[in-house]
Amino acid sequence: MREDKSDPVSYAIFFQLLVGLILGVTAIVARAKFPDNLAQLWPNILLMIALFSLANVFWFRSLKTLEASSTAIFLPTKIFWMVLGGAIFLHENVTVSSVIGTVLVFGAIFITSFSKGEKIKFSKGAVTLLISSFFYGFAFVNDGYLLKNNFNTFLYSSMAFLLPALTISVFQMRAVKNIRYFIVTKRLIRALMAALLLSLGTVTIYYAYQKGGNISQIGPLSQLSIIVTVIFGIIFLQEKGKLWQKIAGAIISIIGVILIIR
Repeated sequence: MREDKSDPVSYAIFFQLLVGLILGVTAIVARAKFPDNLAQLWPNILLMIALFSLANVFWFRSLKTLEASSTAIFLPTKIFWMVLGGAIFLHENVTVSSVIGTVLVFGAIFITSFSKGEKIKFSKGAVTLLISSFFYGFAFVNDGYLLKNNFNTFLYSSMAFLLPALTISVFQMRAVKNIRYFIVTKRLIRALMAALLLSLGTVTIYYAYQKGGNISQIGPLSQLSIIVTVIFGIIFLQEKGKLWQKIAGAIISIIGVILIIR
């Protein structure tokens, strides 16, 4: 996303197709089947397509202007929407500790984002990411409902990437033409590595939910990747601006996550 000619919408389509194809092949190998009540689940499948399409476009747009480490602190605001959505739509209990944890995550955002003497305001990239987090949060709640209706993990994961990618393509034909920019050996290898990692992470999270977890716990727990993202951003991308703020923000985010899952 840092390269001048890289288009965020084109990459959103390209990357989702890669992940969806990887998961789709896995689903075929595993002989995955659709649930018997598929006809009743179409409204939620359409909602999944809409939420992930919007979330992914806003997410990749934010990557054009935000550092990876700062992004890792902003994105956990989706925790709030996961907890709220889980309580309202899936009737999950919300505890005092989870509320405190959510507040700490928001506090980490401010610690990481603002410097001493600066006016409190969000950049365009930060606002874009917050919008993305809103859609991701409720998309995950919708995922929970579908997975509880006996959707195969690999099959549903593949659909959650392929269908939004195809939907975005219909409305962004110009972006589809620009996908060829990423089909170059060096870029393609990087994208495949990221796609494989995200495939594994997605399936693991969905599988954990199907095995008895709940949205308000598993969603926040997945944000433990925050600390890894911040550290890797510092090491590999040389993102050393506001170093101590980023580290403090990451630690506070982790504390918030721990409180949420207690």
